[in-house]
Amino acid sequence: MTNDVGCDIIKEIGDERMGEKETIYLDFDGTIVNSVKSFCIVFNLEHIGQKDFVKADHTKVNSWDLQDECPQNSNKIEEIFASDMFWHHLELINDNTFEILRQLKEEYNVIICSVGSPSNVSKKVEWCNRYLGIEDMIMLSQSKLKMDKSCVDMSKGIIIDDHIDNLKTSNADVKICFGEIKSWNEDWQGLRVRDWTELAKILL
Repeated sequence: MTNDVGCDIIKEIGDERMGEKETIYLDFDGTIVNSVKSFCIVFNLEHIGQKDFVKADHTKVNSWDLQDECPQNSNKIEEIFASDMFWHHLELINDNTFEILRQLKEEYNVIICSVGSPSNVSKKVEWCNRYLGIEDMIMLSQSKLKMDKSCVDMSKGIIIDDHIDNLKTSNADVKICFGEIKSWNEDWQGLRVRDWTELAKILL
């Protein structure tokens, strides 16, 4: 179904079995997985050997579109995020992410809520099923690198996200900014955690 902010909800599971537990709306890229690192690996593999090639360093990325370390056109960015190579190199953002996520699933209803191109989000669904064992997802399909999850009713819930726009526009009762301070979240003045260890201290 399509909503008035221009995103398509392509997969939504689990609303009928939420029960009495609080619900966590958990971001995917930059929160569960290190998408920036995987993107830089693919960029380097595709461009190595070319004239004036400069190796991209994922730890130095400070631009949401990755242009500071991986300069290329926007269409190519979407291609990489949907490529098999990107998903092959994708890894969890912290060593203890999986274990803490398992614990959170025992205490809360955990729904992964993420934005991406149609081809990207379809692979996210497959990846989450295969490696996380999570079936409760809300995937928002958008054609541009735009962050907006306001179409999802998160009232009485908790949102965990690394992007300030998603946090600001959400109607969740609790908003937690995840990860390192970057250009896309540096102005956030609310609750913040650096990693999954700090997240566990708050929620478990």
